[in-house]
Amino acid sequence: YRINEAVTNSLSLSYTGSVITFEGNPGLARPLTFDLTDHLITLRDDLKLELYDWLQLRVGTDTIFDIAVVEGRLPRPTKEGEADPDGPPQDFESEVISFEERLNQINPALYTELQMKLGPVTLLPGLRFDYFGALEASLVQPRLTARYKVLPETTLKAGVGLFAQPPQP
Repeated sequence: YRINEAVTNSLSLSYTGSVITFEGNPGLARPLTFDLTDHLITLRDDLKLELYDWLQLRVGTDTIFDIAVVEGRLPRPTKEGEADPDGPPQDFESEVISFEERLNQINPALYTELQMKLGPVTLLPGLRFDYFGALEASLVQPRLTARYKVLPETTLKAGVGLFAQPPQP
């Protein structure tokens, strides 16, 4: 969305869903199972300000909502000395652990970046702040990118910085 000649705003919303299912020992009356269902919703808002013809400021937010459900029926782990490695297999019917767990995470982030065009060189210093809900931890990530336009069709790019992502379920 173009607010005026110097200000534009971009808002995006995306959804990704995934399901992982495992079923083992189907001959049992109640087979062993493991299911993971994950819903990932990402909201991004980006505001660009043209301060001068050579200087642009971007600020924005990324927010990830992660909803995961893990459920299953798995055999109880054997304890040391309980089972003979050469003996008969464990009785899965009587030694089963059933579980269902719902995991909700919210991971908001704020970022800012300057774009300075200085002849054939463009510098992009930036800073990003992330909060990782599952870890209850935050992280500040400074970054710097440089671009050098060698020819109209050729640009060399280099970057350095700290980059992180939230843990996956």
